[in-house]
Amino acid sequence: MTTLTRVFPLLALLALGGCAHSPVATPADTATAPALTPSESAAQALARRDFREALRQYHELRKNFPESHDAGIGLGEAWLGLGEARPALAVFSEVLAQHPLDADAMEGLGIAHLGLQDISAAETQLARVLLQRPKSWRALNGLGLVADMRANYPAARDWYEQALAVQPQEASILNNYGYSRLMSGDYAGAEALLVQAVRLSPGNARLRNNLLQAVAWQGDYRRALGLRGEVSRHEALNNVGYVAWLRGDLREARRFFQQAIDASPAWYHAAAANLERLEQEMAGTALSGG
Repeated sequence: MTTLTRVFPLLALLALGGCAHSPVATPADTATAPALTPSESAAQALARRDFREALRQYHELRKNFPESHDAGIGLGEAWLGLGEARPALAVFSEVLAQHPLDADAMEGLGIAHLGLQDISAAETQLARVLLQRPKSWRALNGLGLVADMRANYPAARDWYEQALAVQPQEASILNNYGYSRLMSGDYAGAEALLVQAVRLSPGNARLRNNLLQAVAWQGDYRRALGLRGEVSRHEALNNVGYVAWLRGDLREARRFFQQAIDASPAWYHAAAANLERLEQEMAGTALSGG
C-alpha cells in the first residue's frame, strides 16, 4: 500500500506578511501621488505579490546597484515567491557574504534551503535568525517544517504554536500546522486548523485540498467533497479517492477514481493511473485469497 507523503507547501510558507512595504496607491490617489522611486516601485510589486514584476524590477536595481542590500533581499524574495528556491539561495548567499550578520538574508537563505529539502542547512540558518529575532514567525514556521520533515511532530507542534503566538492570523502557519497534524494522524485537529486557514484565504486551492484530505481521512467522503471550494470536481474526486485507498476503502476509492475520470473535461491521467494501480492491487488480493 502506498504511504501518505508530504508535498511541502513552499509557496504558502513564503507568504510575505512579515515584510514591510509601502502601501500600494489606489486609482483614486494616483493623480496626486508623487512618482515612485525604482526601489519603491519594486517593493510595491512585491507587496502585491506580483512576483514576476518584482523580479524584473529588482533585477534591474541589482544590476545598477550591485551592493544594495534592499535590492538583493527583494530579488531573493521575488524568487521565493515564484517558488524558485535555487536562484533565491544564490542571491541570499551573495547578500550574506556582504553582510554576514544580516537577519533578512539568513531568513531567506533558510527558507530557500527548505525549498531544496536541505534540512540541516535550513535549520542552521533559521536558528541563527531567532538569535536576533526571537519572534520571527517565518523562522518559527520554517523550523516547524524542519521538524515535520524529520517526522518529529511534537517538536513541529511547538514551533507552530510559537509562530501563531506571533502571527495568529497567518494562513500559511495554520496550513502547515494543520498538515502536520494530518501527518501525525490527528485528523480532527488538522481539520480545525485548516478551517481557520481557509477562512483567512478562501480562494487558496492548496488550503482547500488539505482541508478536503483532513475530512476524507475521517471517512466522511461526502462532506470532504462538499468542501472543495475552488478545487475542480475531478481533482477533488481523485484526491478523496486516493485517501480512501490509503484507508483501505478500495471499492470506494475505485468509484471515486472512475468519477474523477468521467468528470474531467480532458483525459485525466493521474486518476486513470491511480485506478489502474488500484485494480491491479485488488486483482492481486483476490488471487491470493485476501
